[in-house]
Amino acid sequence: AKLEHPHVVRFIEMKEHAGQLFLAMEYVDTVDLAALAEPLPRDRQIALYCGILCQVLDALEHAHGLGLVHRDVKPQNILVSRDGRKLTAKLADFGLAKNYQLAGLSQLSEDDDLRGTIAFMPLEQFHNSRYAKPPADIYAAGATLYWYLTGRSPLPRTPKNRADLETALQSLVPIDAVAPDLPRVLTDIVARCLAQDPAERFASAAELREHLLPLTGIALRP
Repeated sequence: AKLEHPHVVRFIEMKEHAGQLFLAMEYVDTVDLAALAEPLPRDRQIALYCGILCQVLDALEHAHGLGLVHRDVKPQNILVSRDGRKLTAKLADFGLAKNYQLAGLSQLSEDDDLRGTIAFMPLEQFHNSRYAKPPADIYAAGATLYWYLTGRSPLPRTPKNRADLETALQSLVPIDAVAPDLPRVLTDIVARCLAQDPAERFASAAELREHLLPLTGIALRP
């Protein structure tokens, strides 16, 4: 309810019906982003996807400023609508969001809980999702951009068990190995987002956004 931002799906109200609690949220009339991007030349695809992610990063900067970490940023939670030639992205599903500044006080997350989506989850969130902080969302944003540009996640394989997942998270496939046609500046940005050490990632969603803005070209200006 605290999140009031043009790139966050708006919360309307919470009520109860027949003993069941429900949330009423803003309806977003979405378009298929991949279908829009598919016929475009590669430079326009890059501009489009970077522009969409810039809008999402703007939303994350707002959430982080309120002390909230999303913990489940991924393509499925980014709703894109279209008004003429203008595309608008809204970040959805804050169901796993938590106040990272008060981590451990609510007792809603156990120490060994695994919360999030493994294909977009950093190693530190795998180890302790209860204490995930904004750098985890930076990683997930980078993994989302990786997915947009390649159609796959950075994981080398589908993990078979928890131990295999930890190994996979430490053996990510560099994006330039999957998409050698991408400009070096973009592959460097993605690699920095996916750094194992959170301190080596971008310091904030705003900083990552500033690095991506020059790549948006004229396809989309958030």
